[in-house]
Amino acid sequence: MGKGSRNRARRAAVSARSATVRAQRELEHPVWPGLAQGIPGSADTRVRLARPEDEAAIRHYLVQATEDQGINDPTKAVPTVCPSIQAGLERGQDGFLEGAAEQLHAYTIEPDDAHVLAGFSLVAVNDSDVVVGAITVAPPWRYLEDITRGLGPQEIKPLLIQTMLGLAKIIGVAVRDDLRGNGIGADLVRAALQVINRCGTWRIAFGSCESKRTEFYRRLGFNISALNDPIDTYLAIGIHGLISTPGHHIFSLER
Repeated sequence: MGKGSRNRARRAAVSARSATVRAQRELEHPVWPGLAQGIPGSADTRVRLARPEDEAAIRHYLVQATEDQGINDPTKAVPTVCPSIQAGLERGQDGFLEGAAEQLHAYTIEPDDAHVLAGFSLVAVNDSDVVVGAITVAPPWRYLEDITRGLGPQEIKPLLIQTMLGLAKIIGVAVRDDLRGNGIGADLVRAALQVINRCGTWRIAFGSCESKRTEFYRRLGFNISALNDPIDTYLAIGIHGLISTPGHHIFSLER
C-alpha cells in the first residue's frame, strides 16, 4: 500500500471513529432536534418526544403500566412535552429554568400544575411512526398536594420550584405486549434520564413497581427499596417527607 493510500485509510479510520463518538454523544446527551425526530432504539424502533397526537396511545400505555383507569379521563392532562423541558433540551439547565419561570407566571400556582410545568412523555415508535411503547415523567404532584395542603400560593410556589428541580417521578413505562423483552423499555428509561439530566431538573429520579419488575430497574442502575418501604425526599428538596406505594417497591436513582 502506497503512502497516499495509507493516509486515506488513516483519514477514513479517524472519520469513522469521529462518527462513532458523535453518535455515542448524541445517545448520551440527546439535544433538540435529535430527540424530536427520534434517536435509534432497539428492535428497529426510535425513541422520540411525544406529540399531542400521541396522547391516546400514551394514555393506553399508562393504564397498562399503572392499572389506573382514571388516566383515561380526558379532563386529566397527560404531559407530552411542556415548554420548560423543550427549552431545557435546547439550552440546558438555563433554558429549563427560564422556561419554568415563564410558566410559573402563566399558570395558577397549584400542586396539580407540576406535571404541566415539568412533565414530559417519550414514545417508542416503529418504522411507520406507530407508538409501541411510552414513558411519562413528571414531578410527583400527589405528593405535592400532601405537603402543600393548607398553604397559600406564595408558600406553594417555592415548594413547586424545589420539587421540579429535585424530584422526577417515572409515572409509568410500558411496551406493546409482542415487543416486550427486546430492550425497548430500557431505551425509554435511559432516554428519559438523559432528558432530565440535560435539563438539570432532578436530584432523585424514582418510581414504584411490583416485585416482578425490580430486576428490570436494578439492571438500569436504580436502587430498589424493600417492599412497602418509603423514600425520604430530604436529599432532593430539603424537606423530610416519605413517599411510598402500598404493595410496591420504590426504585430510585440519585444524581
